[in-house]
Amino acid sequence: MDNFFPKDENNNKFDFLEAPPLTIKDMRIQENMMGGGNNPDNKNKLIEEIAKARPKASWKTYIPDQQYGVVITLPHENFISGTLTDINNSERQIYIDMFNVPDNLQKQGLGTKLLKSLTAEAKYYNATMLNGHITSDSALKTTAKVFDKENLQFYNHVTGKKLDLTYEQALKENPDMNIIVDLNKIDTSNWERPLRDDR
Repeated sequence: MDNFFPKDENNNKFDFLEAPPLTIKDMRIQENMMGGGNNPDNKNKLIEEIAKARPKASWKTYIPDQQYGVVITLPHENFISGTLTDINNSERQIYIDMFNVPDNLQKQGLGTKLLKSLTAEAKYYNATMLNGHITSDSALKTTAKVFDKENLQFYNHVTGKKLDLTYEQALKENPDMNIIVDLNKIDTSNWERPLRDDR
């Protein structure tokens, strides 16, 4: 498979990209340069700017030919990060490590945009499964919106045991569980992949 592992523009597999993922500190410095994204007066302007922006991805190798990390960012501290792991010769998993949308920018579709971008990027590199630890109603609702509630499987975060829960039942629980999605059932052909931030 030509795209089984991330490669550079010359089709060479890379061990470490020149541009490391942005840190929270880096993003806050950028935020301050933009005039302060937490000012309520700027909210509409910020939302418009973010909506027009294309997500950017920075990749890093953890274990060559086996495990890679990716951070996908939008302006003003919106980001999602994940770990892409080769499980065996035919399966790869993307695990969501961190997911952040600032409180004053929530309910604007930014979480949906980031999750779709991460999933499209992971599927491009042949991910067959998505896994993530859900700890809030908002994260659970975003996941259901992106993948459809029928495609969500719930697992105990500690034991890994599958939970016999429907989406509605999971919402009534205090969300602290893992959600697994079979990406073979998800059509990402119309989802926007991020730009590569290492070029």
